[in-house]
Amino acid sequence: MFKFCERFLHNYVGKPRDAFSEMSMAFLAREALQAAYGRENANHYSPEQLCRNRSRNLNIYTEASAAQVLLLEAGGVDENPNIHDPAGLFALREGEEDWAYSTAPQKYAADRALHWPRGKVLGGSSSLNGMIYVRGHRTDYDNWAYLGNAGWDYESLLPYFKRSEDFDRGESRYHGQGGPLHVLSQFEPHPVNKAIIAAAVEKGYPHRDDFNADADEIYGVGACHLTIKDGKRHSTASAFLKPALARPNLTVLTRVLARRLLFDGTRCIGVEYTHDGDLKQAHATTEVIVSGGTLVSPKLLLLSGIGPTDQLRHLGIDVLVDLPGVGQNLHDHTLSPSIYAAKQRVPPPVPGLQLN
Repeated sequence: MFKFCERFLHNYVGKPRDAFSEMSMAFLAREALQAAYGRENANHYSPEQLCRNRSRNLNIYTEASAAQVLLLEAGGVDENPNIHDPAGLFALREGEEDWAYSTAPQKYAADRALHWPRGKVLGGSSSLNGMIYVRGHRTDYDNWAYLGNAGWDYESLLPYFKRSEDFDRGESRYHGQGGPLHVLSQFEPHPVNKAIIAAAVEKGYPHRDDFNADADEIYGVGACHLTIKDGKRHSTASAFLKPALARPNLTVLTRVLARRLLFDGTRCIGVEYTHDGDLKQAHATTEVIVSGGTLVSPKLLLLSGIGPTDQLRHLGIDVLVDLPGVGQNLHDHTLSPSIYAAKQRVPPPVPGLQLN
């Protein structure tokens, strides 16, 4: 989606460079570009053609505004049944809906290049991931504010988390109810998971039943909350975009690749993209949101001339804004599968709920 760039250049130039480093990697969210622009430039599709959409930004924007909104998605629609079956996530690995990136050789992983899945489909990585709902530690957010990004501290963002959430245990200090995204906490963990949790508690780790509560609650062991509703994955496409499909001010194009952002001086005015082999442009009259995810958003900024001058010039890209933090400071978590044997029969997982 598209709005970040305009505000990024207008509001954040002159902020500490560390703030840019944090913002460039953590502020953005998904493989979509959304532009509010004049109706005369729009291609309009029926809900049947558009199929399924995603992203809370689009949902809120089309609901609250009369502006025309264009959503550009690099992948296709979320038609694969394995997307919607929680147990189907392993079948999605390196498939059509996975960008299937590989890391550089990792020094602390025997110099192996590791598979790096990212969603290439409406719903983005929320259509491929493990459906774990964990917001992160409050100090991560507070540090963004400390670095100069007012309004990005935990307490300022908490109301938005709560507004977006439909928590199955009801509203509380840290949770909301009635929002678009269903969060499941009341379920019976698989017996293997229960045994692992019990073993960790026996070794002295505190048991937690909510990793989205106060700061201390994120340390410990327990079952995570899940974005599963009625036995199916509740991706951002299902939660936020499907309700917006019938709105007349929304246009969605799939299998569209954003190439670069367009500027008038330092004001972002649109995007250049390829669709059906043709190079096209969409121009925004209101604002532009970049939401390509942790990897693609910085890449798009770099391709548009926003980033470290020396790297951009080395690649032959004209420099628009020298921002050394763009494309830096990536943090990731690793996944380590376990192979185990049991002395007793291990029951199969409950369909639509348990993974093991």
